[in-house]
Amino acid sequence: MCDKLKMIHASEHQKAIFDLFTEHFSRDMMLNVTKDTSNFMQWRYGKGEQMSLDELYCMISVMLTMCVHSTRDIKDHWSANPMLLNPFIKETMSREQFLQLWYNLRFCDTKSTVQPPQEELPDNDEDGDHSTKYEEYLSYSTKYEKEKNIVPTLTRVKIFSKKIQDQWQYAYAKYIPTNNKFRYTIDESLLFFNGRVLFKVFNPMKPARFGIDFKVIAQTDFGYVIGFEMYCGKQEGSEYKTDKNGTMTDKLVFRLLSKVMDHVQWERKDKQMVLYLYNGYTSARLAQQLASSGIRVCGTIQSTRMGLSRDEKTQLNDMQKKDFQVVREVPRKMLKETPDVNVVIYQRDKDTKPVRFVYTTPEKSDDVDQAALIKVNNSHGREIERTVVAEEYNHSYFTIDKFDQSLSYVRFIHKTKKWSNRVFVFLLQTAIYNSFVVFKIQHPEVDCGIKDIYIWLAFELRNQAKIHRIKMLIKKGEYSEPKIKKIIRAHSVAPITAKKVTKGKCCLCFKNGVSCYCNSCKAFYCQQCKYDHIADCIRMHLE
Repeated sequence: MCDKLKMIHASEHQKAIFDLFTEHFSRDMMLNVTKDTSNFMQWRYGKGEQMSLDELYCMISVMLTMCVHSTRDIKDHWSANPMLLNPFIKETMSREQFLQLWYNLRFCDTKSTVQPPQEELPDNDEDGDHSTKYEEYLSYSTKYEKEKNIVPTLTRVKIFSKKIQDQWQYAYAKYIPTNNKFRYTIDESLLFFNGRVLFKVFNPMKPARFGIDFKVIAQTDFGYVIGFEMYCGKQEGSEYKTDKNGTMTDKLVFRLLSKVMDHVQWERKDKQMVLYLYNGYTSARLAQQLASSGIRVCGTIQSTRMGLSRDEKTQLNDMQKKDFQVVREVPRKMLKETPDVNVVIYQRDKDTKPVRFVYTTPEKSDDVDQAALIKVNNSHGREIERTVVAEEYNHSYFTIDKFDQSLSYVRFIHKTKKWSNRVFVFLLQTAIYNSFVVFKIQHPEVDCGIKDIYIWLAFELRNQAKIHRIKMLIKKGEYSEPKIKKIIRAHSVAPITAKKVTKGKCCLCFKNGVSCYCNSCKAFYCQQCKYDHIADCIRMHLE
């Protein structure tokens, strides 16, 4: 094989992480993004404006580099100042091309089955044409959706999110080992966005504080994000109303659990599922419903959600004041409506705020007393006493907080007025994070962090963009330069003869059996990698 060709695939980790990324963010989805963006650009700027797959590869590569090397302004990455300039970004894509694609990014443009109603506008008066003033305030995206009868942006984002979650759930069932332990965590992740959107929330406990709220379910042991549900404000419909079958929060938990149950082989008789919740989702009624389904619950609970009456709450507080105990179990007679639910109140001393833990043991009751005190070391290395249920909760619950912390290291800080673009970046980063989790499972000996994954993927995406561009030229026969023709003649592969039969694997993909041979590279390739080999050789010789 050529020395230059060896340099392309010297890093096996780059190719491995790219293959995992394409399973979490497939090539078909990228082609749909390029198609919808091209249609919108042709409508806005006229014919001739199109977005190809290699341009999307380069755009994502630039975005990942911006996450690693952040600047105050997005245009500083192409600055003439050597202290701000990033040569990798400048060589990958020009500033005007990147900004044009970023501002016009669209995905999942689905035709609406309902015809838009005809709006009645006021007649002209002395001040001018009201209809003209009304149209001036509409954005290009809104005008495009009204003219082409495309579903609104929120519906498009939901469709795109559903497609990408299906890929994550399929990859979860394929790559993540369960070892008969089904443990999941439900929490919220706040995507920073301070622009104008109706369902923007404020959470002072999160680092971002303002943004779009996502209810996320993740696998506890490895931190793999399986699915999510975006909070879109108060919705109309029976599934969002509170009724005797459960509150809105209870139904949210069951909807997130359904994303897992549809893709894992869980049998109630042999395996136990554990769900970790915090007090924003937990209630005694929900814990009882999950326990009846064979799902164990562990988490904190608010005093108003324990199912106690006002007199029982007062009685419980008086008992704690008169006879103070570090650990106090709520009497069973107060929880008679939820027989499988246990509530433990942990209070270190009289001056501290009590913490209420709820847990259930539906079918497999452990010999360990969940309310017993054990000695553990805290974050400062000091030995303290905690209950068994509190220690289990602390070790297993903060999975999504670690996910938020990992994304904070590679945050895309540049502002945008389109909230859909911000959600697109969030989905892209979550797909990379899941690829990182699977990569660490497959290659535990590799010492790397999330930033290393971004750097490897940015390089590989740029390489794949060049390979795709040259492959299209080869297939179309548009290689007019004599140098390219000379390279193609030198590296044209030939079918394997009887003298060169080998039992090895392809030198590029290392998966398929060989079917052709290159005399210049002295290497064997499969039928699928034939064009990839020629494109690699052309790219390396031209560089």
